[in-house]
Amino acid sequence: MITIDCKKKISDDFSIDARLEINKGSFVCLYGRSGSGKTTLLRILAGFLRADSGSIKDGDLVLQEGNEFLSAGKRRIGFLFQDYALFENMSVTGNLLFARNDPQKAAMLLEILELSEFAKSGVEGLSGGQKQRVAIARAMAMQPKVLLFDEPTSALDPEMVDEVLAVIRRLASTGITMVIVTHEMSFARDVASRIIFLDGGKIIEDGTPEKVIKRSRHAKVRSFFEALTN
Repeated sequence: MITIDCKKKISDDFSIDARLEINKGSFVCLYGRSGSGKTTLLRILAGFLRADSGSIKDGDLVLQEGNEFLSAGKRRIGFLFQDYALFENMSVTGNLLFARNDPQKAAMLLEILELSEFAKSGVEGLSGGQKQRVAIARAMAMQPKVLLFDEPTSALDPEMVDEVLAVIRRLASTGITMVIVTHEMSFARDVASRIIFLDGGKIIEDGTPEKVIKRSRHAKVRSFFEALTN
């Protein structure tokens, strides 16, 4: 279980103040309007940003507590960026080997993600959906305990969105813990075990998709999802 109880000041009028637990094997979707703190919270969990106070723990492993801070590379947490963040000067396989120098593991992941035919290709010639699948394979090469996705379909053409979501669905079925920022509501409703809604850096709603999407007590949450369905 990941336990988060931390604060992070972003500006004079905006701070992250998060208290939540994420169970092993759960699929959590983060929602909220632009600027609500979703990506910042992911980056704190990943270790790209250090919280100002509080603690973050993965079971008995301390990710941050006081001045003790485990670096991003040691957390075994994979992070998927909106813009893929691939090395354009490397081959598809080279990108995976950069994360973990294990050719056998790289070949296996490329086969699982149906990318074997592109193993020796440069990533610059791939479609958006293929690039995101390479990014997912690279994250998996690190054998993460947790996968974080920051709007993984936002940079994709509409016809590529289903391709990437299908891969994420398959990963969800393996039982790996996943936290995703997305506006794909039907996907979240079908796959998520839990939806967390942020507003102004704070969690204002937390529950099952049915509860949060259809029966929230908060006007801001209801209006947000109503706008997505219109």
